[in-house]
Formats: sequence, structure tokens, C-alpha cells
Amino acid sequence: MRLLCWCMPWLVYAWWSAPSGSKRLQARAYRRLVGNVGLAARADGIFDGLPKRPTTLAAVEKFAKATVGEPSEFDCDVVVVGGGCAGLAAARFLMAKGWSCVVVEASDRLGGRVREAAVRCGEDEVRVAAGAEFVHGGDGNFLLPLLKDAGVALEEASWPDSYWLGGAGALVAAAAADRRPGLKKVHGAFEDVVAAHAPGESLLQYWVRAGVGSADLGLAEAVYANDYGGAASGLGAAEVAWEQRHWTHGEAYLLLETGATLSRAVGELATGVDAKLGWAVASVYRDDRGVTARRTDGVMLRARACVVAAPVAALRPRGGDPGVAFVPPLPPDLARAIDALPVANAVKAVVVLDRAVWADENWWNCVCGDALYPEFWRSGGPRGPRGLYVLVGFATGDRADDVAALGEAEATRRFLRQLDDVFGAADDPHPATNACVGSALFDWASEAHARGGYTYPSPGCLPLRAPFREPVDGRLFFAGEHATEGINPCVQGAVDSGFRAGKLAHASLRGGAPAAAAAAAAARPRPARATRRVRGPRVKCDLNGWREEAPRKPRNGFDAAVTALPQFDVAIGDSTPLRHSKTSAKFPWNADGAGSPSPRAPGTTAWGPHVDHPRERETMAPGRSPPRPPWHEATPVSPGLRLPRGLAEDDLPAFYH
Repeated sequence: MRLLCWCMPWLVYAWWSAPSGSKRLQARAYRRLVGNVGLAARADGIFDGLPKRPTTLAAVEKFAKATVGEPSEFDCDVVVVGGGCAGLAAARFLMAKGWSCVVVEASDRLGGRVREAAVRCGEDEVRVAAGAEFVHGGDGNFLLPLLKDAGVALEEASWPDSYWLGGAGALVAAAAADRRPGLKKVHGAFEDVVAAHAPGESLLQYWVRAGVGSADLGLAEAVYANDYGGAASGLGAAEVAWEQRHWTHGEAYLLLETGATLSRAVGELATGVDAKLGWAVASVYRDDRGVTARRTDGVMLRARACVVAAPVAALRPRGGDPGVAFVPPLPPDLARAIDALPVANAVKAVVVLDRAVWADENWWNCVCGDALYPEFWRSGGPRGPRGLYVLVGFATGDRADDVAALGEAEATRRFLRQLDDVFGAADDPHPATNACVGSALFDWASEAHARGGYTYPSPGCLPLRAPFREPVDGRLFFAGEHATEGINPCVQGAVDSGFRAGKLAHASLRGGAPAAAAAAAAARPRPARATRRVRGPRVKCDLNGWREEAPRKPRNGFDAAVTALPQFDVAIGDSTPLRHSKTSAKFPWNADGAGSPSPRAPGTTAWGPHVDHPRERETMAPGRSPPRPPWHEATPVSPGLRLPRGLAEDDLPAFYH
């Protein structure tokens, strides 16, 4: 790289002074430059800024061959299968480390089980969250800086807010319901599950043994089991205790501002990521040099490593869909985990009302015993000039399958009837039915690229989840909510697993131990010999057991939490320069080693003509991504900018926006 920078003025001179030449020779030299992933964006800057005069093979191709060498066999450093939150997080982590990534997504959008949908209400349209909707817990939650960067306000609320006692036909506020002896028994038993559960028993068996009466079991299922993803008889008490013991995000229930969904956080997470939509992977081949992902129509991408972040249900065969084939076969325990790990269905029934049908203006959710939908809530406040309200009914597991089997019309009718039972009065027995102006039903088991809601603490699931956290041959890594150690099915669990997979992939690509050594890097004592400062990703909360120091100069909320690149002390003998493939847009480094933005003249960089984004105008080699639009506005830099104190480019990691 240093040689390239030193020889660049001679290349410019040769181009300008050559009396004759061939466009074909220019193209050959250019292809030799872009054949190396790390120089593709910079080659655009070199060639686009030079006069359009032909040059000779000796002046350009010889220079390119000497400085770059033969084109790489790889289309990118890492291919990420799955464009959900786990896959995007893995890509962002690896990009911050300087590796080039391509995310391939089978559907026509990013976000996975975070999806925004439109519900027609006559001439109006209401945007709703078809999948994940809330932020569960405010401690060490990666979603918070993403939502802050997206400009989404959050409000903390209590859950449950109220209870519907179906047998008694009464709507009771949470404060009053929690004083009832039966419900106090339910809450107390659940709080003691970590210490009091017996091996091999289900959550239902545990509740019965703890003395929860039969009249309160329905409410207990609605409060706890439905949120976990199934009936209490299908949840393992030991696995629920494991999840409780590993939950570190706190009990805050955070609601997004009216009209906003978690898709805004996905948009922030996807910033700068090179993604290919409609790219369904049929098979993943791995060998001693890299990994090849093959699309269903035979198109292939070659990479040094692969992160598989698709939902676990989408990896296995179902009906006429063969799933994803792995060649050579995966280790037996991992193959068995893919086939056997249970995934719960999740169904959301959405109705739009033209008026509020509840008396308490502060009401927002209800947990229902002895009802078709175990819980429902109000999604934000009034919307649009008509003041429309959105109510959502939620069911998981076998109950969700039963709701989906009814069809949208009948499932909506029964949801409205349940709302009428809860909010009806003698003078208005059907308030919700009369106020309904739109509806929708979202069945995640029918989603072709998800095939279900999320995994849950099923009996015996812990040995099935562990293999997903181990690298395969140092080339293949898995991420997703099914790979979390603490059985965390929330969005932040998927993001956390993506960072973890990215960390393992980075360690393997740099030549470190791909498995246990990389995972235990935090526990390794700091060497006493000479050290130097090496940049790495900043992580706000634990990634595989360690916590990074607080950022000194965060650029924005998410970068401060994850990718603003803090400093680590690494022994010189154990350290290698960070490989990078993106043109830096923030030079120079300050004296203390922290990067800072610098004013730049429009249309220039320290290395030549400025391109708005490293991938914006990149001409791709065969099999690589097509040019993409810019993800951000152009950032100018001073043409006279120089690296401080003779710092070489190879010592710097890449930046992205």
C-alpha cells in the first residue's frame, strides 16, 4: 500500500505524457487494479481524475502488476447470508475492522423479522409493525443508540398495564390485580423459578407443584408463557430459569413514538452495508481457502469466510423447499441442532379504530386469561387527521397456529369480539366492531423466508443452541437469536449474536485461533512486553464476556456503542496491521490516537479525486456487487492533508459512514 501511494504521481505523469496507446490496454490495467478488493474504490479515484488520453501497457499495467499483483479469487472478504438484524450487525462489525462484506438476503427487504407493513383504512394508510415492535430492557441494549441516531423517541411504560379476568368478565388495573392472592402466587412462583425448579419438568408442572391454582393457570400462561413463545406445558422450567439468569437488559418496557417502528433502527444498522436483495442461497461450499455461496439459479459469490445469519427454520427443508445445503456436511451436533431446535409461530392481528373505545386515556395494554388472544395493546396514539388508533392482538405457539388456521376474516372478527367483551357497556355492547375501519393478520409461519416467530426455552434446547456459537473449520460462523447463549429472542439478542459472530470471523481472518482462543480473548492477561495501540470496535456492553472502555469522542450514538473503534493494548509481536478495503474519509488521527473529522475541499481526498462513498462508483469484478447509490452525503477533505508523524496507511483501519 505504501508503494502504491509513492508510485501514484509517476502513474499520473505516465498517463499524461504517453503519446499514444489503447483504450483496451487502459481497461486491462484498470481491471488489474480493481481485481484487488482493497483497491477497487481507490482505482476509481485514480482513473476518473486523470485526463482521458490513452497510455501504454508498460506505463500502467506494469505499475499495476508490480503494486497489486494478480486479481484475487475472492469477491469479498466475508459473505453474510441473511439480511436480518444479526446479519447486518455482523457486517457492520466486520466493516469496522476493515473487511469487505456482502450481505445476501433472500427476500426483497432488509430487517428479517423486523418488518413494517401498511394497513388500508379507506382512503388512508396506517403503517404498523408486522414483527418485532418493542424495546425490551434499557440496559446494554444496542437498539437504543440506533434509535437515537434515527431520531426516534422512546417512552417507558409498565407491563402488564391491566388484566382481563375472562371467567369473571372483569377488566382490572395491574395494581389491583397484583394484590389478588392467586396472581400473587403466580408472580412469586415465577420469581423463584431459578432456585426452585426441578430438572426435567415443564413450566406448567412447576407452577402446579408451586401451588398455583387451576383458576389462575390461564392468566399465568397469558402473562409469561405467551411472551416466551408457547404454552406452559411446552416450556422447560430449567430453560426458563436459564433465560432468567442470563437476562441482563433490565425490566424496562420501552415504546416507540407513534408511527415509528423498529425498521428505523434497521435502517441505521444497514447504513453503508453492501446488500443484495432477492439473493436466495441454495448451498454453501467451504474449502481450505474460503467459502462459496451459491444462489438458487447458480450464481456464486466467493469469500474468505461466511456468516450464516438466516433464521434457523429457513435453513432446514420444508415441503418443496430444500433449505440451505452445506458442503461438506456440517458437524453432526450442528446439523442435528438445525433440524431439531423448535421455533414457535407468532401471529399479530391488527385492527384500526376510528375512535378510542377504552375509558382510561392512559391505558395501553391488557393481558387476558381465558381468551383467544392472550394479550393485546394499543400501538401509539391517534394517527393522521382522522385520529385513528391501532390495536394489536398477539399469540404465539400452538395458539398462534390456531389463530392462523381461522383465516384473516374470522381471526379479525374474533379479535373484535374479544375487544367488545373487554370494553363494551350496556349502552354500547360492540364498540370495537362498530369503530373498526381496517385490519390485517400477520402469520410468521407463512413467511417463506422466516417460517416462524422465534425460538423459545423448550425442554432440552440448551445443547441444541450451543453448536451455533462454534466456528466450523474457521470459515463458517452462525448468528441469530437462536445462537444466543441466554435464549434471548429479542432484537438486541440477534444484534448481539451478530457482533459475536463478527468477532470470531475477524479473529479467524487475522490468523488467530478460530474457536476457543478467539472467544476467550478477553480473559487473556495483558502482556507485559512492549505494546502499541491497535484500533478495534467499541462495544457498549458485553460481547462474549468483556466490556470495552467508554468512548472518548463518539461520532454518534451507535458508533459510540459499537463501531467507533476504541483502543486496545496488543503486544507488537501478536499484532498485525488491520487489512482494510474502504477509502478512509476521516484523516488525520489526533496525537492521542483518536480519529476526528477534518474539513475537506469539495471533490478531493488525500489520495485523489473524491468519490461520495467507497462503493458508490465502484466498478465490480465478475461476480461482485453492481454499483450502488451513495448512503450519505459527500464529505470533503483538504487536498494537502497528510498523515501525522509519518504514520503509514497500512497502520490505519478503514472507516465507513
